[in-house]
Amino acid sequence: MQTAHRGDDPDAALQNFDFRSERLRDYDVLWLFGFEGNNDGAVHGTPIADGEIAAVFDFMNAGGGVFATGDHSGMGSFMCGRIPRVRTMRKWFGVEYRPADAPTHALDWRGEVVTAANWPAKSVLGGLDRADTLVFNPRGGIAADGTLVRDTESLYQFDNQSDDIAQTLVLDPPVHSILRRADGASITRFPDHMHEGEVVTPADLEAVVAPEDTPVPEYPSVDGVRPAPRVIATGTATAGHSVALTADPCLSGNPPGDPAPSVAMTIGILCAYDGLPAGVGRIVTDSSFHHYVDVNLIGDPCGSTPDRRRGFGMPYRPPAPGSVLADLGTCYVNIVRWLAGSG
Repeated sequence: MQTAHRGDDPDAALQNFDFRSERLRDYDVLWLFGFEGNNDGAVHGTPIADGEIAAVFDFMNAGGGVFATGDHSGMGSFMCGRIPRVRTMRKWFGVEYRPADAPTHALDWRGEVVTAANWPAKSVLGGLDRADTLVFNPRGGIAADGTLVRDTESLYQFDNQSDDIAQTLVLDPPVHSILRRADGASITRFPDHMHEGEVVTPADLEAVVAPEDTPVPEYPSVDGVRPAPRVIATGTATAGHSVALTADPCLSGNPPGDPAPSVAMTIGILCAYDGLPAGVGRIVTDSSFHHYVDVNLIGDPCGSTPDRRRGFGMPYRPPAPGSVLADLGTCYVNIVRWLAGSG
């Protein structure tokens, strides 16, 4: 396993990474955690080059697996938003900016045609609401500044994302193998977050792309069979709560709360594509990278209450069997194995 960063992050084994500069076929799976893009009007980062997109496309067409995620608005779009197949399995661009060749529509978890514009960080931007999967936390506590922190039905705390209360996924039957424990039980508990993105499936399965100047089917078929992506898990946003932000020095830039009430909705959380029958690699997309980062898994060290500082479990210790953290670890391993062609 190797870690890489498109910038100069000293924690990455490969810095200033360019997909054209490495022998991608030496690897079985790429995990793409996209951050750069348009974040509700603020643009940060630079898109990957056309040659890099072609390199990833070659990797996938040779059987390589890809996991890809971002967050709300256009976060993650600069790395993932134009990669064939990946680009149609998630909403990558917000209402503020979308390249001319990006999809304008998609199919949601019901198979209904919807806009391909991603959900924003705050409601009503561009006429869209935030995709808020935060779960009510009945426990109150005293924050570091001495104030009482307690959810009400109309006001949740932003750092509920760091407590030990998970959102419940609804799994599309048949349950996908990445969402099964070794004992056969389904994995239905995932971290929650105030403003997620959404996974979708393509509105046009017969679209043609030309990442290397030669038009080819985006989703290939073999002997008349064209495998299609499937939304395998959904999450639920409850209606009627705004989000307060308790001062948190551990979070860079303190993301804003939102006084607008949340809107009830169901969003796609995970999408899977099995390209092996068509001779290409598998893909998994996720609605938010917050389902994989420490502040949503093992607590926020600056969280407003003890349960928000603990999260689902202690870092660097084996999670308790049957716990949320154990299930998440199983899911992550399952994704790697499935993308590598196992199962």
